[in-house]
Amino acid sequence: MNKKKDLRWIKYAVSVAVGLALSFGIAVWRGLFTPTVAADVLSAIVDGTFVVGIITVGVGLLILVANTGTLDILGFGFKSVWYLFTPFGNIKEKQDYYDYKVQKQEERKKKKPPLFLVWVGCGFVLISLILLIPYYLI
Repeated sequence: MNKKKDLRWIKYAVSVAVGLALSFGIAVWRGLFTPTVAADVLSAIVDGTFVVGIITVGVGLLILVANTGTLDILGFGFKSVWYLFTPFGNIKEKQDYYDYKVQKQEERKKKKPPLFLVWVGCGFVLISLILLIPYYLI
């Protein structure tokens, strides 16, 4: 099999495993093992998967927006503050915003945006919506 495909499936598998662990933790926190009614169990599972799904989709979309260059000014600002207020940075070697933006664009051309986070998050939201149907039918 192709090495890139192997890495792609590893990213998906790790994301799903972390999401399942977090959703299980949230479900336990919401009282997965304490209730005696099936609706409470479904409620805890739906809450866990929905929270993890929304957070994963949000982080994935934030990374996608950051990869477009929209947030470059924030990175440049933090870097400028680092040069200004620490003894580690030499203010004479500091680059201007245009050079910083061009450098970041060149770095972004080499990377592919992480859409897998958005898809995994949508999967968790879809699972929570599917499990919400029996919750309302019980």
